[in-house]
Amino acid sequence: MKYVLIAFITIFLSGCSTEGAKFGTAVRNIGINYNGVGLLNDSIHDSVAIEGTDWTRSATDTAQVWASLRNRTDSELVLQARTHFYDRSKMPIEKVSGWRQFFIPANGSQTYKESSISIDVGYYYIEVREAK
Repeated sequence: MKYVLIAFITIFLSGCSTEGAKFGTAVRNIGINYNGVGLLNDSIHDSVAIEGTDWTRSATDTAQVWASLRNRTDSELVLQARTHFYDRSKMPIEKVSGWRQFFIPANGSQTYKESSISIDVGYYYIEVREAK
């Protein structure tokens, strides 16, 4: 009886939908650091320092965000960044911006900037990755 039950459960589960990550696949939840910056590659965590980030309103009431990044290596870094904008209830308010590529000289710094289209922005989230 025990083997019949195991066989039944195996057959039943094999017919279930398998959306999402497959068994054995590592899934890393980086979460959203609202009004902050996320470094998406493990390889740049030791190479890039986030020196500051903030936002302001433009004359037309759109959001203008910035992040100051420092290269902590002795060679130039090529990075990409994009911004998500959210309303005051933390719901996405517009399509994520496109990836922008920029360079940071060895032991230097660079400021990434982006502007929203919407005037109802309450939060932002900047993603930074190694250039592809």
